Amino acid sequence: MSIIIRTAFNNQHWRGQCQNAAHDDRLFQCRKKVINVGFRVTETGQCAAPCWEQNLCTNYAWYTGKEEDNFGDRAVGRAYFIYRDTEGTLVLWGKSKILSREGNTLNFEDFEPLPENEQIRGLTYKYFIKLISSKRGSKWGSNTFRYLSRATADALDARILQHQRDNIYKKDGSDSPHRIGLSSEGESEQHKVLKEYVAENPSVVGLPMDNKKGETEYLFKSGDKIDVLFRTRGSLLGVEVKSILSKDNFEDLERGIYQVVKYRALLQAEQKVTSVVPNARAMLVTEHEIPTPLQDLAKLLGVEVRVVDKKSK
Repeated sequence: MSIIIRTAFNNQHWRGQCQNAAHDDRLFQCRKKVINVGFRVTETGQCAAPCWEQNLCTNYAWYTGKEEDNFGDRAVGRAYFIYRDTEGTLVLWGKSKILSREGNTLNFEDFEPLPENEQIRGLTYKYFIKLISSKRGSKWGSNTFRYLSRATADALDARILQHQRDNIYKKDGSDSPHRIGLSSEGESEQHKVLKEYVAENPSVVGLPMDNKKGETEYLFKSGDKIDVLFRTRGSLLGVEVKSILSKDNFEDLERGIYQVVKYRALLQAEQKVTSVVPNARAMLVTEHEIPTPLQDLAKLLGVEVRVVDKKSK
């Protein structure tokens, strides 16, 4: 199971002893000994408490607090980090992956705190308990962590993604997704060139070089079309392509990820009606790295994304 960890705030991005500790209101839990870490301030204003938070994003580890309270086999998968802010609500400030557990210690994949504008604020214990437990009257309790089901972790990932997506719209000055780049606008030359390049070069999507070339504009029984279809030994691989024109078009790239999900399902459906093992795959091919929020979305939906460089051929 994944895990969510409740930390104290650290004004050095969880990688050092807090500065201006006597005057930073965000450190109220330590100063008021809500979290008893031995809070004390040096003459230079630095907190001298030996807390775990000051090394969390350098040592990438967390502890149960008691040698006898070991993390069990459930502690696997994703890790999320929250702290309580001055308004009494919670802030989701970080995300990582559990690499290993050693007794009362969890070791995480290296990670950085989410940028300030991507941290999710205004959350409540009630929100998390509702996600974590269906039992009435459930509370967080005194532990610094709670286990999460896969469905709950997926819900948190979706919340993070939506928040990142909303931030992109705000930067763009728009309130909702742009509807540009749809098929009704016709195929651009750049899209056509990339599509034909992929069809002619099976190796760029991970297939053997001697694999049969791809079929472009494959028509499904549903009336949908996929850019390229490869017939492989015992399976099918569908490819949706997004050319360089989509580089700064978040919505078109997002749409491409969902198209891959749809095409994968359609390919497997057509395999089933012909009594073939439904093992078809589908992927998205671009000419550029996609934004981090979309990388997270693709990972969540099990969509492989490949970046190709036609110049290298």
